[in-house]
Amino acid sequence: MPLGMRRIHGEGLSDMISLKKICLCVLAQALLLAVCPAAPAMASVNDCRDIPTEKGPVMGRFNEKSNVCAYKGIPYAAPPVGDLRFAPPRPAQPWTETLKAGKYGSECVQFPMGLAPASEPVGSEDCLYLNVWHPAGADRLPVMVWIHGGGFVLGSGGQELYEGTNLASAGNVIVVTINYRLGPFGFLAHPALADAGGKTGNYGLMDMIAALQWVHENIAAFGGDPGNVTVFGQSAGGMAVSLLALSPKTRGLFQKAIIQSGSATVLKKTHVQENANGEKAAQRLGCTDPAQAAQCLRAADAMAMMKTLKPSIGLMSDAELTEGFPFHPVIDGDIIPDTPVNLLLSGNYDKSLKIMLGTTKDEASLFLIQKKVVTGEDFKKTFESDMKMVKASFGINVDSDKALEFYPISKYASPRDAYNDLFTDLAFTCPTREHASILADNGGEVYLYHFLRAPSDTGMLKELGAFHSAELFFVFNNWKFMGMNVSTAENRALGAHLAALWSSFARTGRPEAQGVPAWPAYTRAAPQYMRLDLVSEVKSGLKTRECEFQSAALLDSFTQ
Repeated sequence: MPLGMRRIHGEGLSDMISLKKICLCVLAQALLLAVCPAAPAMASVNDCRDIPTEKGPVMGRFNEKSNVCAYKGIPYAAPPVGDLRFAPPRPAQPWTETLKAGKYGSECVQFPMGLAPASEPVGSEDCLYLNVWHPAGADRLPVMVWIHGGGFVLGSGGQELYEGTNLASAGNVIVVTINYRLGPFGFLAHPALADAGGKTGNYGLMDMIAALQWVHENIAAFGGDPGNVTVFGQSAGGMAVSLLALSPKTRGLFQKAIIQSGSATVLKKTHVQENANGEKAAQRLGCTDPAQAAQCLRAADAMAMMKTLKPSIGLMSDAELTEGFPFHPVIDGDIIPDTPVNLLLSGNYDKSLKIMLGTTKDEASLFLIQKKVVTGEDFKKTFESDMKMVKASFGINVDSDKALEFYPISKYASPRDAYNDLFTDLAFTCPTREHASILADNGGEVYLYHFLRAPSDTGMLKELGAFHSAELFFVFNNWKFMGMNVSTAENRALGAHLAALWSSFARTGRPEAQGVPAWPAYTRAAPQYMRLDLVSEVKSGLKTRECEFQSAALLDSFTQ
């Protein structure tokens, strides 16, 4: 396979392109057992009391119906405020009285999702909290740590869709969700903020690593096995998981990873390159004196900073700043020693990690909600506009005429359907497939999936198909969100399968479930994958023809 496809990324492109309409996109995104795991022991509310952590005792809440204890809002690091803004996370202060962990901690500062763009930011810088769900009577259960998506500019571990009770109960696993710093607070790179080694940015990634260290040190007290941890995430969370799996800073903190609609292979900008974006942002904030820039940036009011930088939150379309996206992970030579592509091709990562990864059938449909793609000319203009942003951010470019030639509108019900296929392949399916191939080439145990089920047979969700994040309903077995309910007998049956597959992978490293065929490992020579639907089946050669075109069409972009 040519190197070109090794340079593109599933989630990263999608997240960044979609962020032109970030509020609606993420709203839609949100709408979005081992084969026979041992049954959790029945217990009582006493199982949720006075759990000792290294910083102090915590008390959760017992759900009698599910037999699960929930602990919400546990601090895993000190509030990153004042001098700790734009700095690595520091340990949380200890406490002596039992912490009543009954509600989520604040989400990190962000513009909230909604039906219309938000004008006011929400959240707090004091946001480094995590949440734990465990079956009562848990004893050395596998642990699943969730990294939320949202383009690195919004979201939290406390979102309704990520509530961990049902997955913990169905899979007999421990579920952990976390917050991490977002937007400029998580990913602003600026030379004045550099550490002794000259590195800057990636504070959000540092938060994730600190949360994993907390899990390693404390999860045994909740009945978890610190030696059997799986990190999983979707969209930007999937991108983060793929980075964590390549980082030398995480070795020993987890043993398996599930990358859902996300791959970090697109990243190639260093913190030095991104410093230019940070300097332009600082100028917008009035921090123009290089000698005082760090102090100025740390002293700025958080909400005022967000409002000032609003054009850059998610989409840097403001010509005064840049045409790219500044608030995402960068190659810093430390947490991320080299480009993800180079790390993968060199095998310079922990190859003992077992990896499951995949995409949905209609990833791009979510990002077409507010795009006009009615005619062939619309197709071309929309594609060129999207590729302009992608090229500015990542150096990737595809000729629109070649795209139209390979995805002829005449073969589709509509130009929108053709565009959905093109961008789903470009930004998700093909880079994920190549990511799996490289991992397998290096001797890794890899499992690839393709998810086809639309959460609803009616309304807009039916039209979107298996959109970006559609599988999350089924993985978490949560069917209600923002007044919508997609609970049907068919969905619940498929949800039972996905919860079993995900949790069995966390338990043993093999995705298995009753009623689902045996899932073979993926290799380049035998490219078998699981087609997940109401009736799941093993297939071979996911989008082979399309991915060969993508590879050839993109090769020049990555060799310039």
